[in-house]
Amino acid sequence: MKIVLFGNSTWCLYNFRRSLIIELIARGHQVHVIAPFDPTYNDPAYVAKFEELAVKFHPLPLRARRLNPIAELKSVFFLVRLLWKIRPDVVLSFTVKCNLYAGLCRKLIRFRQIANVPGLGEVFEKRTWVQSVVRVLYKFSFSGMQTAFFQNKEDLAYCVDNKLVDAACCRLLPGSGVDLNLFTKSLPPRCATKRVFLMYGRLLPQKGYYVFLEAARILRSVVGVAVECRILGIEDKNRSQSRDLLLAIKNAEREGVVKFMPAVVDVTPVLRDVDVVVLPSYYNEGVPRSLLEAMACGKPVIGSDWKGCRDTVRHGINGYLVPVKSVHALVQAMLKFAVMPDDELRAMGQESRHIVEQSYDERLVLHSYLIAVSGETIPLEPPVRLPAEAAAASAESEAKRMVA
Repeated sequence: MKIVLFGNSTWCLYNFRRSLIIELIARGHQVHVIAPFDPTYNDPAYVAKFEELAVKFHPLPLRARRLNPIAELKSVFFLVRLLWKIRPDVVLSFTVKCNLYAGLCRKLIRFRQIANVPGLGEVFEKRTWVQSVVRVLYKFSFSGMQTAFFQNKEDLAYCVDNKLVDAACCRLLPGSGVDLNLFTKSLPPRCATKRVFLMYGRLLPQKGYYVFLEAARILRSVVGVAVECRILGIEDKNRSQSRDLLLAIKNAEREGVVKFMPAVVDVTPVLRDVDVVVLPSYYNEGVPRSLLEAMACGKPVIGSDWKGCRDTVRHGINGYLVPVKSVHALVQAMLKFAVMPDDELRAMGQESRHIVEQSYDERLVLHSYLIAVSGETIPLEPPVRLPAEAAAASAESEAKRMVA
């Protein structure tokens, strides 16, 4: 079977879909990848990695945030010609624009499409003419879809309730999953001396970086060197606000408020050396990858009470949920971790690992994809059981009372 993976960057497809590609190739499928080059990432390096996996890579002139109608039509026509040449049996598409454009091509070329909606994206944050156009495109391009995977219940419900997608084709995935063999539980070597908080990912204001910077500044004034706040991230070169955010982070570093770390290929060594991972996001995403990776490494987490984040953070069990954009609530949650005994901190981290093992194992995602593609399955180990629901509910209620 000939299968195409179509996404908006080489980096995302390689890092988040590598295991899926390997599984598909192992089952005798011919795999192609279609993606545009992005100034944010080192594209030639990822093209070479695809070639090492025996994957045929096809560049596409596409920009995720471009709105020029003529340029977008050219991209669609280019994609039509490319898919006509490849003649795939199945197209696995990822992100809003790629899902929509693959759906349009499906009206002209016969193939099955399995779309992944990792979040509705910025276009659905405000009601604009662009959103109105996208809603129309959703209804048209998703009609006749074989499978549409959603990463959180809110996005799925929104699309079904607004009749953007046929409920019959919708399925819920546990985010993009986590490779539990790569992200393993690790304890920081010096819990007792200071607490290290980390926030990482693409440098977008909607991820809550400015909230984190302000909270770090307050913590520094209250507890001094007993707390260290770190940011690891990469500038999104398609967004001017990302450049401005990077400048703000570097200014805060010069003030001694945070420590900035450039993006790395392998984040696991960075995670081993921190105590808590923070994501005060209000971005329209699916399930935040940074929280899943941190939880797999046995770290407690702090997330905003926002879709995607609230799916992973069990308040008072493996971390704390804080109201969106609330610096005060974030400071209070971080202070709780700053004075928390080591054994309690580690117990919360253990719960994080249990949650990922039960619900976010990457093999669950692979299992769903292989069934959707060809009815194949892969063996899965029994999930790790969490503590009794009654005990979890009691702890959650008490923790919410404390933060409040």
